[in-house]
Amino acid sequence: MTNDVDDLLLQARQSIEHNNQERDYEATQSGLTETIKELDNLKKMSEEFTMIRNNLLKKLYNQHSVSALKLSAVTGLSRQMVHLIVKEDNNG
Repeated sequence: MTNDVDDLLLQARQSIEHNNQERDYEATQSGLTETIKELDNLKKMSEEFTMIRNNLLKKLYNQHSVSALKLSAVTGLSRQMVHLIVKEDNNG
């Protein structure tokens, strides 16, 4: 009888462990899926704000004659990058 009880306890422990591992796996998988969604959202937002920044740089450079050197200092971009942005076609 002791062996039967021990076997039942062992099966119960194994079942609990399996259930815990399954829950942990599902929670981890769900967390990964949610993180990927959030990273995609951040990427889209970053692209939108980059476009807004670039348009503002173009306006400051072309319409208000702010130098690339000054824009570089304000944005942290290199002067060469500022020149690439302000000279690019609006579609590019």
